[in-house]
Amino acid sequence: MTEQQVGAAVEAARAVLDRIDSLAAAPVVEVEDVLEGTAALSRIVDALQVRLAGLIDERSKGPADQQICRAMGRRSAKEAVAQSFGIHTRDAHQLLSLAAMTSQGMSLTGGEIAVKYPRVAAALDDGALSLPQARVIVGTLEPAAPRADLERLAWAEGLLVDAATDADFPLVPERLADQARLYVAAIDPDGVLPADERQRTERSFRIWRAAHGGWSCRGDFTAEDGSLLKSVLDATSGPRVKVAFRTDGHDGCSDGCGEDCE
Repeated sequence: MTEQQVGAAVEAARAVLDRIDSLAAAPVVEVEDVLEGTAALSRIVDALQVRLAGLIDERSKGPADQQICRAMGRRSAKEAVAQSFGIHTRDAHQLLSLAAMTSQGMSLTGGEIAVKYPRVAAALDDGALSLPQARVIVGTLEPAAPRADLERLAWAEGLLVDAATDADFPLVPERLADQARLYVAAIDPDGVLPADERQRTERSFRIWRAAHGGWSCRGDFTAEDGSLLKSVLDATSGPRVKVAFRTDGHDGCSDGCGEDCE
């Protein structure tokens, strides 16, 4: 990609914008054509934003003197993306996250890691899927991904991409989110409920005398046991009853006591 190509694309889009007033009295079919073309252009720009964000993130790793974000005068890839696109840092974070989820990765040993959401990645790069649609699909499926069967996860992803890119009735993000939640309920019916069996098998507790003379401890507890222990420790280290020592001979309270007897 060259600077001339980007410049030409910007000028072409600007030329359409400069003539937008001419559509005020144009036939409906002409307005629809411009609307459809603009929507296609918007999706391509969405994909370009995601890929550029991913590129900046990748090139911002390693030694500080080699990070592209530093060369751009920014402290991080997120800040560079936010400043460049004029968006909130949380939106920049979402762009970086989506880029990671829809790109091939590299393991610590140098092996390739497959794209986590290949159907979303392909539809995004084809200019068929908008950024909000892609965010909804990945954002709704991802919390269930660690517990879901890979084939069922791919099944849900495929159906959602098909629904979002349907030629006649593509689902808008709100409707897509509703559909995605139904699929999540199917592939991960238990949701984020505690893994009781795992909690029981991984229980442990160790306490030892520390070098400073005090005691240190570490352990893993079930949700129920942990809550009980926390209550005991809270009551011990931070009692809610205020302790006071009185020297005025006031031994207790009576119904008519007007003093502070906390």
